[in-house]
Amino acid sequence: MAPKYRKKIELMVRKPDKSDEAEEALVECPFCHMPGPETELDCVSCQNIIPFDIATGKRMSLADWADCPSCHFPCSGQQFLKIIVAEKRCPMCGDEIKMDQMRRAADPQSLLRR
Repeated sequence: MAPKYRKKIELMVRKPDKSDEAEEALVECPFCHMPGPETELDCVSCQNIIPFDIATGKRMSLADWADCPSCHFPCSGQQFLKIIVAEKRCPMCGDEIKMDQMRRAADPQSLLRR
């Protein structure tokens, strides 16, 4: 390799191209409504620990809050339904779940206070 190109190639190899990386979606904290990365379970604003979605592993959103009828862990209603249709079992407790057992939370704020 020619010495005049060596430095350029070394710099290019050491710095990864960040243009290909997708920016992480922001989801509001269910406690203080401050947006944060969907994979962060700690809110930087109110310092609360945000419940994680057993269907996706990401932070819960008040807009699509449900819970497993067996273990009562929080989950995204839409994503949990996809899992129930495909596997017919809760990913957390492994119990068999029927479609008619699935309920969305009417008041997720009250669930957070418990």
